[in-house]
Amino acid sequence: ISATFEKGDRNGTIKKVADAVKTTMLISIPAAVGMGVLAKPVVYILYPQKATLDVVATILSVLAISVVFYGLSTLTNGVLQTGYVNKPVIHAAVALVIQTGILILLLTFTNLDVYALAVAAVCYSFCMCLMNGFSIRRKLGYKQEFKRTFVLPAIAATCMGVVAFGVYEG
Repeated sequence: ISATFEKGDRNGTIKKVADAVKTTMLISIPAAVGMGVLAKPVVYILYPQKATLDVVATILSVLAISVVFYGLSTLTNGVLQTGYVNKPVIHAAVALVIQTGILILLLTFTNLDVYALAVAAVCYSFCMCLMNGFSIRRKLGYKQEFKRTFVLPAIAATCMGVVAFGVYEG
């Protein structure tokens, strides 16, 4: 990506970004589904205390979606390093403020307790994805293709998750 950007090949840069995003989603979406669906057995292997097993497994299930968001935000952080070095830092600071505000609201006005931390962490990674995506779109003119990049891998990963859950429970 950096090489095509430095050469001034805008179309080549956009193509490489699109390929990198698709590859990242092909890995992170199934990983997130697998982690969410199999959270309880994974937690039981790593942390076999029956008293807190359900709480920790639920938190891991909530955090599983952040695998997708962190994968995408890490990639887009790298893309923004090509000429826009400060953007990811600014986005991280803004996302941190948003995360803190959401956490305060959740802890104050809901009974989520420890689950509020997981929800706030997911919000942070989602905000990073959104802000980085908007910056890449504005700076490079990149428009993300949605169906083949996100929808089809999500459908395939959902089928995988159903089968994995069925095999584990069966």
